[in-house]
Amino acid sequence: MDDIYPILNSLNDIKSTSVLATITHVEGSAYKKEGSCMIFHEDTTQTGMLSANCLEEDLSYHAIEVRSEGSPKTVSYNMLDERDGLWGQGVGCNGVIYVLLEPFDDSLRNMFKDLKESLDMRKHMCILREFNQNFEFVNRELFSADYQTEEQDSTKRGAILEYENDSYFYKQFVLPQPRLIIFGAGPDTRPLVNLASELHFKIIVCDWRSEYNTQTNLPGVHEHMIGFPMDILPKISITKYDFIVVMTHNFTRDQEILTYLVKNNSESKYIGVLGPKRRTYKLLDVSKLPNNLYSPIGLSIGAKGAKEISISIIAEIIDVYHYHFDFRLKRTGVLDKQKSSRSLYGSR
Repeated sequence: MDDIYPILNSLNDIKSTSVLATITHVEGSAYKKEGSCMIFHEDTTQTGMLSANCLEEDLSYHAIEVRSEGSPKTVSYNMLDERDGLWGQGVGCNGVIYVLLEPFDDSLRNMFKDLKESLDMRKHMCILREFNQNFEFVNRELFSADYQTEEQDSTKRGAILEYENDSYFYKQFVLPQPRLIIFGAGPDTRPLVNLASELHFKIIVCDWRSEYNTQTNLPGVHEHMIGFPMDILPKISITKYDFIVVMTHNFTRDQEILTYLVKNNSESKYIGVLGPKRRTYKLLDVSKLPNNLYSPIGLSIGAKGAKEISISIIAEIIDVYHYHFDFRLKRTGVLDKQKSSRSLYGSR
């Protein structure tokens, strides 16, 4: 999921001497796309990554310069040539990558605090950075980005670069941190929690069995809700950014959960139900399942056992997440308005 979540969740540990690096544009292919970001700390440690370790070492030297001068800087990397004569490392990623480096000063820190507060309130936000026609940093601001799309009212994530009135505007859209709400705290829940935690989901586990639903049994969970489904469900405000997995292994409890979610028109884009599809039909007593209900749960990869099934579930959730919330806007010559066919920032 988005690289920005671990940064936002560790703001108190990020010092003012740190440097934020963000991919602002990609021409061609690259390991990671626009909006990907990471932190370079003064002690040479890093939070996150922008490539398969192809760029980080060189970027770290630029980060030293940004830290020293206290002003943002843009760096470009041209890896279009498979022979990679520029780098001499045979990277051959077939893309040009543009990275903005910003000192993590009080201004940036305060903006990130405001961003985190807004995301915690389940708001969809946009970070806008303005550059002049020479792509020198001018200003940044944060604002709400909830808007209507051509499809329905689903908000999107990603980043775009636009050119207007002799200025470039880089818009980085950030969604609230996705939540994974799991009903069931049995032994097969742990590998699912482990995978989701690595992907920066905010995880809630709901189960009436207090001896199972513990932090010791399920490390990485943000909230343990103890109680029967009808006691817990009214307390959860389910949004379109929430993914739900039903795996209590109890027919009656699963029936209560699904009946409630369908009756209350859950906004969740994903409700996955463990077990065969015929069982799910019986649970709801319907002839057609809702479009947001996935049964049997997980991508069909022939998974066997709890770990493999967890992989198939997470893979399906990632697929649904990107389908509903990601976008890749076609570039229509934005970068060519001023520089003809040359790279925006010239050769590195």
